[in-house]
Amino acid sequence: RRTLALYAALRGPASITFINISMPPAIPAGARVEVHGLSAKPEHNGKLGRAVSYDHNRERVGVHLDSGDRLLLRVANLRLTQEELPTHKELAVFAQMFSKPGALSSEADGSAAEPTAPPPPAPPRDGSGSWDDLDEQQVMLSLSEEEARAVVGDGAGATLSSSTPSLEAALSSAVRRNELTAFANAPRYDRLVLSCKRTDTLGDATYTVEAGLDAFDGLGWWTTTDRTHADLASDGFVRIGAEALVAEYGGVMRFLELCRRLGPPRYTMKTALDPEAKPHVIAVVERLCAASALRCLLSCEAAAAHAS
Repeated sequence: RRTLALYAALRGPASITFINISMPPAIPAGARVEVHGLSAKPEHNGKLGRAVSYDHNRERVGVHLDSGDRLLLRVANLRLTQEELPTHKELAVFAQMFSKPGALSSEADGSAAEPTAPPPPAPPRDGSGSWDDLDEQQVMLSLSEEEARAVVGDGAGATLSSSTPSLEAALSSAVRRNELTAFANAPRYDRLVLSCKRTDTLGDATYTVEAGLDAFDGLGWWTTTDRTHADLASDGFVRIGAEALVAEYGGVMRFLELCRRLGPPRYTMKTALDPEAKPHVIAVVERLCAASALRCLLSCEAAAAHAS
């Protein structure tokens, strides 16, 4: 049976349990590899990447290239590099991002799949949430002089701008087109989770992220998580449509949008499986998000770095 996950991670800040998935002897799980000897796709020869899975039936290694491509290749077309193997936490991050919906959930009703029916009307806000009345003004209060000039201008230079759509426009459009599924902790509306599916040569992958912010310091971020739709429902989250997303999270999205345009360290990507993930691990997360409907969440710098 084909398995895309390298490891299964049990949730918990300090308790991650790993289950080894069989790999060919010559290519350890998570190894850095170089592609060579391809005749059908010679443009990939010489590219570097990481071995993330193994298809026993087809005897092919799943490789995620640094360029963002994901391929199934014969062992003979891969050579190990001299780079160190990733840590267990790093492998857990890669496994999370490459897991098939079925590997993350045992629901027989297919609740991990992207729904297409419109959600029921969202419950009204009860006024008890910590994100009530939040907007971009909270970020403005925390800016340095240089950041403030970048945002509002000083009469001599250009103001901070972006050629990409705002988060509010991009996310509401993606939810409306069923490219993203949004979940809220109604009626407080101070947690927001987004989920999407991506399909390519290695199969289906489900990516789930949760919004986070620090209103006092003016910081915003998105954290990858391994929760399924059933997990979210059991935690009290409800699915919401584009209209409810704008109505209940408009201020939050404007807060995050300003952080996004300012860029790091105001705006970052994180992973729940490794809170202290190194930059190259976050780069993998960003690269995979860039190839999915979550691309609009990337900072302007990260989006440019991972543009195809």
